[in-house]
Amino acid sequence: MLQQFDYPDKTLVDEIIRGFPLSGWLLKSNFSQVGLKRPAQCTEAALKVAKGINGGICKQVETNGDPELAEEVWKQTQGELSDRWTWLDEECDTPKHLLAKRSGLRQGAKVRLISECTIGGFNSTCGVSERLRVHAIDELASYIVGCLTNLTETSMDEVVGKTCDLKSAYRQYEVRKLDRDLWWLVGWNPHVQKVRLLGINALPFGAIGSHSTFLRMSTAVWSLGIKGLRLCWTSFFDDYTSLSRRSNSKSAEVYAECLSQMLGIGFATEGKKAVNWATKIKALGVVLDLAPSAEPGTDQRLVSHGYWKCAP
Repeated sequence: MLQQFDYPDKTLVDEIIRGFPLSGWLLKSNFSQVGLKRPAQCTEAALKVAKGINGGICKQVETNGDPELAEEVWKQTQGELSDRWTWLDEECDTPKHLLAKRSGLRQGAKVRLISECTIGGFNSTCGVSERLRVHAIDELASYIVGCLTNLTETSMDEVVGKTCDLKSAYRQYEVRKLDRDLWWLVGWNPHVQKVRLLGINALPFGAIGSHSTFLRMSTAVWSLGIKGLRLCWTSFFDDYTSLSRRSNSKSAEVYAECLSQMLGIGFATEGKKAVNWATKIKALGVVLDLAPSAEPGTDQRLVSHGYWKCAP
């Protein structure tokens, strides 16, 4: 499909097959602007320094002061082990590896697993040559403004939207063997009061290379939806926000879901993240209200806590 539309990221599929790199220079997507960030050090230099700091990283994990958070982090870690995104290494020779600290970040009632890849020097070995793009509220607002400006006066009266959230987005892609052999996670098992070392198979949340790689993937999927299926949608990491006329919304939903299924990409099909089409769209912490305004002569939409106006 990427070849059919002459997509500029020519190496993406090969990297999916081999596994994505997390250290060294990441390959270009040829889709984004130049934005050079050199590696601060090579992996050999990072390993020399790691010999002196790996013990300190293990002690930091061991002295976790929040038992409730530690319990939730280990519970989610067990889920990763079950899914084979990570694996336990009972005989790890730590001086031969760069270590990252497994921790948890509270986000409301949810705890997100974080792999702190900076502390052990792993992120410092990664270099990027592009400023990768994400679609924020500005892009979605531009779509709406374009409709209001170029279409008929009542063009937005029957427009609805929804945001689709990918499921375990980063974990759907493999890490290349070179980095699997280099980098280990340090976790804490509160049940046996012991530090555990974990090897990785899937992209971890917290590595510079993971973020850059996943943006390449999400941008490619967004482009296929735009060019191949004529979807009106934006992409912000694993969130895809779509607009459609109400009469066409079911077709747009089927197209987006079939594209994900064809590519083997999991997305939320139940729970609070599986939302229906509506005139109010929640995206990136902002609520956009597409319902027509009762005020004659203007077209108002509510964005977060403020209004913006456009001539009809």
